[in-house]
Amino acid sequence: MRNPLKHWIAAAALRTPAALLRPLLGQFCPIFVLHRVHDGSGTRGHSAVHVERCLALLRRHRFRPLALPELAHRLAADEPLPPKSVVFTIDDGFADHAEIAGPLFTRYDVPLTCFVITGFLDGTLWPWDDQIAHALTQSPLPGFTLPLPAEGAAWQVDLADPGARAAAIGALRKQLKTDPQDRLYDWLPTLYAAAAVEVPERAPEACRPMRWDDATRFVAAGHTIAPHTVSHRILARLGDAESRAEITRSVARVHAMTGEAPRVFAYPTGRAADFTARDRGFAAAAGIDCAVSTEPRTMVAGDHALALPRFSLPDSVEDFVQYLSFVELLKERLRR
Repeated sequence: MRNPLKHWIAAAALRTPAALLRPLLGQFCPIFVLHRVHDGSGTRGHSAVHVERCLALLRRHRFRPLALPELAHRLAADEPLPPKSVVFTIDDGFADHAEIAGPLFTRYDVPLTCFVITGFLDGTLWPWDDQIAHALTQSPLPGFTLPLPAEGAAWQVDLADPGARAAAIGALRKQLKTDPQDRLYDWLPTLYAAAAVEVPERAPEACRPMRWDDATRFVAAGHTIAPHTVSHRILARLGDAESRAEITRSVARVHAMTGEAPRVFAYPTGRAADFTARDRGFAAAAGIDCAVSTEPRTMVAGDHALALPRFSLPDSVEDFVQYLSFVELLKERLRR
C-alpha cells in the first residue's frame, strides 16, 4: 500500500530545483547497487518492471546518470559533479545482468557498471553463499550437525520447515562471514555431504553466470565490466597473499578478457568489517582508482575514493526517490 507521506515527500523532492541544494548540501551523488534482475519468471532480486520504473523516473526528471569510471575520474581530478548525478552498479556477473539488466539500462541510456566474480565467469566456481542456499534448500534432512571451516567448530542446522530453512541459510552465511575464508571453497564438499546433497557439477540454472562474450557485448553497449575478486571471498577474512591475489588476478583477468584496464573495483559483501586499509592498498597497487562498499549512505565530497558507499536499490519508487534526491542526505546530516 502506498504511504501518502512518502509519496508527498518524493513529489516535493523531485520538484526542488537542484541549484538550491548545492550551497546547502555540497556535492553529492547516490550510487545504487543491484544484484539480480528478473523478467517475471524468477523471484530473486528486482523485477525488470520495477527497475524500468526507476530508470524512466530519473530520465523524466532529468537526473544525470554517470558511469562509475567517470565519477572516479571527476573525483580524482577534483572536478565538479553535474547536478543531480547518479551512478548504477550491479554485482557478481549472473546471466541476467547481461540478458536483462544490460539491455534495459541501454534502452534508457544509463551506464551500468557490472562487477564480476572472475572465477564465476571462468566456470571454475560459483559463489559460496549461493552454494550454501542451494545445499540447505535441496537437503532432504530435517536437520544435521555441520562441521565448520574453523577447526573444532560445528553448527546445528535446523531444516524442519521452510521458515527454519530460510533462517538457517541466513545464519550460516552470517557465521561464515566472520570466520577465516582461506579454505572456504575446500570446505564446501563437507557441507554437501552433511546435507546429503550431491555436489553439483556446475551452477544450477538459477545461478548461471554470464559468459565472457556476454561481458564483451556489455562493454560494447556502453557499460563497464569491472572486477569483484576471483572467488567472492571476504578480503578481511583472508591472509595477505590470498587477499592480494584475489584483487590482482581479477583485475588482470578482466583486462585480458575485455581489453579494458579496470580502474574501479567492488569489495565482496562490502560492509565496513569486510575490507581493511591493507585491502585498499592492494587495490591501489593493482591500478584501481575507485572502489565501492555497501555502506548504505549518499556519497559526498571527502569520501575515500577506495571506499565509496552504495545504496541497495529500494523496492519502492518512493524510497528510490528519497535516496536519489537530497532527502536521504538531509536525513543523514540531521541524524549527525
